[in-house]
Amino acid sequence: MSGVDLIIQAYTMSTITPRQEEGLLAAVRGDAGLAGWHGGLADAFRNNPAYQYMVGGQWVAHPGGVIDYTVTIADPDDPVTSGLSAFAMHSEQYYMHVDPNVKVLATTTFTGEHDY
Repeated sequence: MSGVDLIIQAYTMSTITPRQEEGLLAAVRGDAGLAGWHGGLADAFRNNPAYQYMVGGQWVAHPGGVIDYTVTIADPDDPVTSGLSAFAMHSEQYYMHVDPNVKVLATTTFTGEHDY
């Protein structure tokens, strides 16, 4: 994957071999971009801490399944979120473990209504 510019991860759960993981990690270390779709990026390869470390987080749960909640823009001055404001969602609300060094641009608040 040394010639790859962008990797779009859309693969949920499952496993990755050590050789595949090293190829992916090496490509990202070599400046390939990494983008995720839905939960695929953060809910893939649960048994691979090096992958999770690279991604910067790990999906844990979406209590309540598909519910109504609000997304709040955490940094409205960032170029990615500039001009956005809070908005309502009807979807799975993700509970994540996130590396404290990751810049979070949008958040949601869990009400406790759907706690396990």
